[in-house]
Amino acid sequence: TPFDMRVLNKMDRFSLALLAIKFLKSFDTAKLEEYCLMMLDKHRKTVYDTGIDLDVIRNWKLEA
Repeated sequence: TPFDMRVLNKMDRFSLALLAIKFLKSFDTAKLEEYCLMMLDKHRKTVYDTGIDLDVIRNWKLEA
């Protein structure tokens, strides 16, 4: 999927958040890091099993 290509290149929203966490050591980022890693794992399993992205990815809309 297009989102999976971003995941493989580490350019998706979760990988970018994990990269930002490296520079935020003064903040408690453990929960955010855990969430991002969980979502990446869930994404990999879903794409492998079904061939489609997670609902949270497919149904995402930019709100003004």
